[in-house]
Amino acid sequence: MAREQVVRVDELSRHFGDKVAVDRVSFDIARSEVFGFLGPNGAGKTTTIKMLTTLLPPTSGRATVLGHDLKTEGRKIRAQIGVVQQQDSFDQGLNVETSMDIYGLIWNVPKAERRRR
Repeated sequence: MAREQVVRVDELSRHFGDKVAVDRVSFDIARSEVFGFLGPNGAGKTTTIKMLTTLLPPTSGRATVLGHDLKTEGRKIRAQIGVVQQQDSFDQGLNVETSMDIYGLIWNVPKAERRRR
C-alpha cells in the first residue's frame, strides 16, 4: 500500500537574475517519513524551503504541500504548516506576544484567531 505523499516537488527551480539558486530539484516526502535535506552552504536548501513555505515563488517547476498547489494555494499551505527558522527573524527587543502577532500577520491569521491563540 502506497503511503500518502505530503510534499511533492517536481523540477522546482529558482533563479535570481542569471544566478541559478535551485536547479530542477525533485523529491517526495511521505506522511510520517523522516526526511533530511542536506547540502553544503549555497546549495539551495534555504531557497527551496522558502519556496515550499510560499515565502518565495519558484521560477519554474511544480510542487504540492499537503495536497495544495504551491503556486495557486499558498494561503491554504500557510494555514497548515509551521516554520522555525535557524536564525532569529525579529528584533530581540520584541516580547513574545508582539512577535507572535507579527507571525500571525505574515501567515494571514485573522486578528480574532491570533488573540484566541
